[in-house]
Amino acid sequence: MLTLIASKKNAAQVSLPALQAAFSAALIAAGIQRDMAASLKLSDDKGIQKLNATYLGNDSPTDVLSFENAYIDPETGQEYLGDIVISLETAGRQALAHQAELQQELEMLLVHGTLHLLGFDHADPASLDAMHDAQDAALTAIGNPLLNSIAPLD
Repeated sequence: MLTLIASKKNAAQVSLPALQAAFSAALIAAGIQRDMAASLKLSDDKGIQKLNATYLGNDSPTDVLSFENAYIDPETGQEYLGDIVISLETAGRQALAHQAELQQELEMLLVHGTLHLLGFDHADPASLDAMHDAQDAALTAIGNPLLNSIAPLD
């Protein structure tokens, strides 16, 4: 289950059912066959820049941040992965650059952030390949055309 945290204006720009499908596809692509939960906060560049500076030491806006906070809710038994923050401003610019719709860009960023919550990374060639394969599998499953969207290592 994905919980959306957004202003009414920002929430109106997205399809929550499509984002939920992207989240579920990421879990399946990672080999997870059980329901899990996470939150998705839609931010602006200023908000995500503050988080990026505070927690990662990078004083610039970015597209997506993932914050692992895994626990099991004692009341529901639901496994919670953590929080994902996406800048709508950066996602909008990237969607234009990719000649895609904002929703498609958000789905791709959500899949990417979810995979990070599940322990995937792209710090070396082997982990990059594994994350790339999982991300593209999830995007293919939901019909999202933004394949090969993880930047290669420098």
